[in-house]
Amino acid sequence: IGFCLNRLIHCCLGMPKNKKHKSRWASKGEISKRNHGRAAEKKSSTVKRHLVTTRAGNAEGSKERRRQQAVNIRANKREAALNAKRFGSHAGPPRIVGFLGVASNADAVLLKNNIALHARQNDTGSDFTYHFPQHKSRLTLLAANPDLNRQVDIVKVSDVAVLVVKVVTDAVTALTGGPGASEAGGDEVIAEDGEINADDTSVADSVLLKMGICIDAVGSKFLSILTACGMPTTVVALQGLSEIPNPKMRKKLAKLHVRYFTSLLSECKVVAVDNKHHMEGLVRTLSNIKLRRVHWRESLPYFVVEKVDWKDDHNMSVCGYLRGAGISGNNLVHLAHFGTFELAEASTMEDPCPPHVPCADRKKQPEKKTEQICSLRDKNGESLDWCKEIEGTLEGEQTWPTNDEIALGGTAVPDDAKDMSDGDESGEELEDDASNEAEAESSNGGPLRADAQTTVDTLMVTDLSFLNLTKEQIEAEKMRMAEERKRMQGEAEEERDYPDEMDTPVFIPARQRFLRYRGLASFRTSKWDPLESLPMDYGRIFGFQNWKRTQRDCIAASVEDMPIAADQYVQVTITGLDRDTFEEAYNRVIGLDGFLILSSLRKHEQKFSVVHMNLQFASDYDKPLKSKESLLVHVGFRVLRCNPVYSDCSIGGDKHKYLRYFHPELKFATGSIYGPVQYGTAPVLMFKTPTVEQPTANLVSFGTVSSCDPYRILLKKVVLTGFPYKVHRKNAVVKYMFYDAEDIKWFKKVPLYTKHGKMGRIEEPVGTHGRMKCVFNTPIQQHDTVCMDLWKRVYPKWTTVQISALPEVEEQYTCHPFEPTAGGEIGEGPEAGGNGVEEMQEK
Repeated sequence: IGFCLNRLIHCCLGMPKNKKHKSRWASKGEISKRNHGRAAEKKSSTVKRHLVTTRAGNAEGSKERRRQQAVNIRANKREAALNAKRFGSHAGPPRIVGFLGVASNADAVLLKNNIALHARQNDTGSDFTYHFPQHKSRLTLLAANPDLNRQVDIVKVSDVAVLVVKVVTDAVTALTGGPGASEAGGDEVIAEDGEINADDTSVADSVLLKMGICIDAVGSKFLSILTACGMPTTVVALQGLSEIPNPKMRKKLAKLHVRYFTSLLSECKVVAVDNKHHMEGLVRTLSNIKLRRVHWRESLPYFVVEKVDWKDDHNMSVCGYLRGAGISGNNLVHLAHFGTFELAEASTMEDPCPPHVPCADRKKQPEKKTEQICSLRDKNGESLDWCKEIEGTLEGEQTWPTNDEIALGGTAVPDDAKDMSDGDESGEELEDDASNEAEAESSNGGPLRADAQTTVDTLMVTDLSFLNLTKEQIEAEKMRMAEERKRMQGEAEEERDYPDEMDTPVFIPARQRFLRYRGLASFRTSKWDPLESLPMDYGRIFGFQNWKRTQRDCIAASVEDMPIAADQYVQVTITGLDRDTFEEAYNRVIGLDGFLILSSLRKHEQKFSVVHMNLQFASDYDKPLKSKESLLVHVGFRVLRCNPVYSDCSIGGDKHKYLRYFHPELKFATGSIYGPVQYGTAPVLMFKTPTVEQPTANLVSFGTVSSCDPYRILLKKVVLTGFPYKVHRKNAVVKYMFYDAEDIKWFKKVPLYTKHGKMGRIEEPVGTHGRMKCVFNTPIQQHDTVCMDLWKRVYPKWTTVQISALPEVEEQYTCHPFEPTAGGEIGEGPEAGGNGVEEMQEK
């Protein structure tokens, strides 16, 4: 019976079929059917395998294509590896080595001079580039003792950063058996065999665990800056290690420094520099060490100025080894700490420090004369006019009657109109008026602080005599700053405990006070027009139809389409300078032994837009940052003084919440400013400017440039709160949210919610004193709090100034706010296939 049932099931349902083989395991007959009679070309024994080409679709052709693809990938990797090794060798430009002292007793300049003694005699006229024939390398040596301004400049351009640490101090010498050990109690701490006695743990900790002995406060700040910006390859040089008489303690201190710097910088090499052999080893390390890629510099043309010549009183020519990308005479160039200028021409020059080629190689490869390339400026060159203020566009328009016209007409401007015409047009918030007034009343030294904020544009101040202050004024200024810091700390704590909450004013109608605010049914899905009610400052800036495409095209053009390629010795002529003024500023800011950094701007990078930066809170700073607070910002090679506004760094949404305070516990945020366009992921460093109390700037946050997008919507949130007066299940009468029945009708359609998660709406006003009847989705409790969210779009403040040692250059970037006479509207841009830039003109 079972056999009959099985036969019946198989006949009805059909026999089970095996799984089909995949095409990889097809038989010869199946392959012939698939090819429809086409036969693969047979290989010839005289033809190389990588040259065989077959028809697409058969197994042999597919395998051959994969093999050729692997060969190409391998060749590209080999070429990339050779390019990474060519810096400092015969085939590439010299390596830039920066010597940086991380303590006041460390002498980086001395170490740099000792390294230069091992080089071949330098007769090129340059004080920076040296040739080391024994290591077949060329090095550009830069040095800066503990000065944050010059150290940050060196880190931005260095291929290798050498951190100079002075190991021996008076405390260490006393504790390690040196002179004066008996007076300091060193014999009690250090045993005869060099081990530290375990009895005195405090002294042992001070020697072996605390790095404050070797690194001072300025050096600690510099190490945090070094890790914040694009950190190059790092080498740590220990000075004075041989002066420690005890060999075991010397070994312990060396291991301690290795452990500390390895944990801080992840990858670094620690060497001693106390004698001639150590110097030779350091040169060998600098010549052969593998370089770490700094991505933001790879597509940016820049070089360290090796030589400066004046053709006349207004044209200066500078020379150097071009790095990163190519350059053209039509480009604009930026001199660090001096500003942006136009070029007259750019040309290649003969290398003044050519690599030494052995005689045997010289006979095999005869010397080739490099062809000189010259790129002159033409009518298509980038202009500085886009940096200046646009004026005179509204002279012929009549948008609002003047006071004289109002007086002649016999009408008066109502107070409501005056209140609504001011305030947010200039970027100031009405709710901050009280705090601003309190600040003005409590700060008798206000003008003093304003002078300091606008004058101190460096990271370190060693002389405050420019303020012309007496000792009594300095003490008064310190007391005023302490009171202001205490007040701001209280406001930040209140904002942290009750975020975005605000009391409705009693004597001002809420419909007037929150006229620019609106309610949103959903912050994520509700629509907000990015072109609605733009401020007057948008008449100066530029937008991009497609930021990513424009950035990609401009970077590619700077790398591929430039007449002068990178890795050559070039000479560029800068025009528009006054010789006397420039030399005076150069001696004041940089000094006679200093160096200049020149970087080329790519297309549109001199134009202003709304720049957004991905920021991270600095670990060494623990105070909250207030939006629109004046900071000193380093963006790539440019330095700005501006007032950034902060917002959350949400991804995927078209609206972003404005942050009144950037708290340390938030860790990450997005900063927005009016500033020059910047391509790529250039590093961003934000500093609190030096003050009377703190002469050294504090790094408060760091990050990278995200985009330049004026259409990014920043919404400020205000929460109005009320309390249930009478409750009956889902119904409640709420008070203290409004004080006028007309205000309730004005905000009737805005949804409500409670802090316990209930959702509701306004039904109608009750009486005339601001009570209202509300209905919720579930029964409400008496101790609950009713909330209403209102939103308003905010914009950065137009206070950005590019820092320059030349006053006339800094003034051309200073734009005063527009008079509130008309709104702004975005004009028509180019076609879809254009360069992607459109001017935001005023209507």
